[in-house]
Amino acid sequence: SCHGVHGIRRAADSGFRRDVVDNCSTCHPKFGGTFKDSYHGQATTVGSKASAKCEDCHTPHNIRRTSDPLSSVSVANRLTTCRRCHTEASGKFAGYLPHANPKDRAANPLLFWVWAFMNSVLFGTMLVWGAHAVIWFSRNWQERRKKLAEAHAHGVRVPMDSALRGGAPYVWRFNVVFRIVHALIVLTFFMLVTTGLPLRFSCAVWAPGLMGVLGGAENAGLIHRAMGVIFFGYFFLYVFYMTGRLIKAPRKMDLLYGPNSILPSLQDLYDVKAMMLYFFKKGPHPRFGRFSYMEKFDYFAEGWGVFAIGFSGLMLWQPEFFGQIFPGIAFNVAIIIHSWEAMIATAFIFTIHFFNVHLRPEKWPFDGVMFTGRASLEYMLEEHPLTAEPIAERVRTEPVSLKAIADKPAPPPPAWMNYAGAFVGLFLLGWGLVLIGL
Repeated sequence: SCHGVHGIRRAADSGFRRDVVDNCSTCHPKFGGTFKDSYHGQATTVGSKASAKCEDCHTPHNIRRTSDPLSSVSVANRLTTCRRCHTEASGKFAGYLPHANPKDRAANPLLFWVWAFMNSVLFGTMLVWGAHAVIWFSRNWQERRKKLAEAHAHGVRVPMDSALRGGAPYVWRFNVVFRIVHALIVLTFFMLVTTGLPLRFSCAVWAPGLMGVLGGAENAGLIHRAMGVIFFGYFFLYVFYMTGRLIKAPRKMDLLYGPNSILPSLQDLYDVKAMMLYFFKKGPHPRFGRFSYMEKFDYFAEGWGVFAIGFSGLMLWQPEFFGQIFPGIAFNVAIIIHSWEAMIATAFIFTIHFFNVHLRPEKWPFDGVMFTGRASLEYMLEEHPLTAEPIAERVRTEPVSLKAIADKPAPPPPAWMNYAGAFVGLFLLGWGLVLIGL
């Protein structure tokens, strides 16, 4: 049963250790299934040679029941077994449940409720924002057709970058720091998704192939962790920068409250209500300040992701260290949170965020304001009137500022920047749609 009859191979042969998992699963299908759902199993499926296999924990020729004191996975021997790979593992580390099924409420109540909660967040988020996007598309499509017809009738050229519609004058919306941080977010997010997705869906036909393109599971893991370090780096630099801005701001309340604040407020609830009325032609489009409720949701979802994905990922990267602090079952919880929060972020960014920013009719084919840092005054008056109206006259009359300072008149973006923004934006859009399609 273990070695076969006519296809017996040496244990050192390529693929033998990976195939042992399938052999064990033949007689132990329940444990084979839970192993393949674990990190060790997923890494094995996509070709990792270093990841633990069945025999690493259970020993190949001395397999005993867990209740047997001589078993390598008995309570008394479990830590010693873990230390074969995790040399610095502590007593708490051995409390990790390698075969825990989070869907089994009776056996694993804590893991079940964490799993159920993350599922609810995923489907709830996509249901609410998906309905929001579908209704908005219908309403926006009608307006887009009308505006395009008017533009063509008057011979007005419609720019590819929707942020430049209407032409001059232009106004700075984002400074260099915000654009660099956004670029780092894009880089790390796409690479984290690309290297993490084949592990999450290791049983999919395409997963081993994509992992091979990345140089194998071990190399993909290195890339994933390197992106994680950059992820934490720009987050803390951004917090430091924003703290400095708040300290130096002459009018601190503008950053904390009102139309220029990124913080949620009661006005956002009124804007949501107004947006619903607008969707069904019962009222005008709500008048947003510097940030709409959609942009605020994106912003704080990113902040939550830093904590949920970042901290759980750090735990899984350094299990021996965190095993000295948390009980072993905390790693089971971290796996669920890391996996499902990554799925929530991927699904939301590649569908809802892409729609809100690039794919809805009035934005198509892309909005380059975050690439160039500037937008036309007409764009700002349509999208953010509460911010644009007080500065409109100044933008029209004052000389342009070559330095990117928010709300100052801006020069038109150079042609190379438009082309580069369009190429990068559409490339990332296609990349994201391919990943979500997988």
